[in-house]
Amino acid sequence: MQKRVPQKISNILTNGSPELSRILRQTYVLNTLNTILNQLLAEPSKRHCHIANVREQTIILHADSPAWATRIRYEIPWILKQINEMYSKQVFLEIKLKVRADYTQTTTNDTQNIKQKEALKKRSGSDIKDPKLKQAMDRLLLHRKT
Repeated sequence: MQKRVPQKISNILTNGSPELSRILRQTYVLNTLNTILNQLLAEPSKRHCHIANVREQTIILHADSPAWATRIRYEIPWILKQINEMYSKQVFLEIKLKVRADYTQTTTNDTQNIKQKEALKKRSGSDIKDPKLKQAMDRLLLHRKT
């Protein structure tokens, strides 16, 4: 049995597969660009926006919410110009801004409204025999404002 000799992680990462090298380069680019973006943005904005990806000559920014996306959208031309000046390894032509996929706007009031509607539906629909009337009641309950 052959004895394995420990290798340095830096050797594995630099001499590894081409796919691993590509991922490392992409990670380096993203970290560098996010550092630049944090230098450019004001304090509240930098906590709610980051560079998620780079594809060819496009930077993809993610914002925490639609409100932050709107606020940052006004700064995109200036951000693009500044990044191109500060990052000399690549020229970017556009920035796409997206709201993060995990953003949900469900509040406790929304949750309470859903529970109230379900309870009303159970109470009001239990004794209705006419199917058309029951269907109409269900539609009304969906649009009921609490």
